[in-house]
Amino acid sequence: MTWRQTLACIATALLLAACRAQPPANQSFFFVQMSDPQFGFITPNAGFKQETDNFSKAIAAANRLRPAFVVVTGDLTHRQGDSAQIAEYRRIIAQLDPAIVVYNVPGNHDLALPLSPASIAAYRRVFGPDYYEFDSHGMHGIVINSSLFKEPSLAPNEAAAQEAWLRSRLDAARAKNSRACHGEESGNLRPSRSTSGTWLTS
Repeated sequence: MTWRQTLACIATALLLAACRAQPPANQSFFFVQMSDPQFGFITPNAGFKQETDNFSKAIAAANRLRPAFVVVTGDLTHRQGDSAQIAEYRRIIAQLDPAIVVYNVPGNHDLALPLSPASIAAYRRVFGPDYYEFDSHGMHGIVINSSLFKEPSLAPNEAAAQEAWLRSRLDAARAKNSRACHGEESGNLRPSRSTSGTWLTS
């Protein structure tokens, strides 16, 4: 099974789990999904002036909209481990109202150029877990490190650990209203509206 097929199976399983559960009527909400702030992309690692302007505007818009939370799907930076790019991302994301929770999702530029146990550990030291779960307004969110599905042979122990964790969480998610978030391209994503908020489908 290819990594794209794996992600498709995950998305299908989560969608089926979501269809089995509806949040309470008073739990209607929305969230904001941002992707690829990718500091250093526009002028390859020579600076990030435009990225700073773009992401600052996105954060300002989120502060006006007042979502329940913000999900930032990588790439957060363009060059893996670049201290200046990381610092600029963290500086701007800190401008989000503290009442709005942020969930970071790693992209391949954040930990997979190339992927290795060391690159994953470095990401975790800066941004926290690369796969995890969260709950908000009756919705259960599952964040995965999709690079481990794309190139499992480069970090086999980490890939096996995430797969075992994900299987256990999918079993638990069958009784919840769940959404999946990942930072790897796996098709065209589009926003959809439901009683539980705005979510993404591929």
